[in-house]
Amino acid sequence: MTKYASRFELKLCPFCGSSAFLQKIPDWEQWRVICSNNECAATVYSRYAEGHGAEKVIEKWNRRVEDHASCADCNSQMPSQRL
Repeated sequence: MTKYASRFELKLCPFCGSSAFLQKIPDWEQWRVICSNNECAATVYSRYAEGHGAEKVIEKWNRRVEDHASCADCNSQMPSQRL
């Protein structure tokens, strides 16, 4: 497997803060982003059904909770608050 330099910026690992790298898995025709810290080794894979493109796996890796609405921003109630 080969490590690729990405034309897209990869965010640091959300678990340990280490850098990450993009890798193509030829036998599976997939891509993955892997944390460079061997003790963490957080990994995000592309899926065949999603078109197995590098852009999709990078998008998944870079996604963070703060990129989405929080419970305070939505009109939903937590299950314990429902009557």
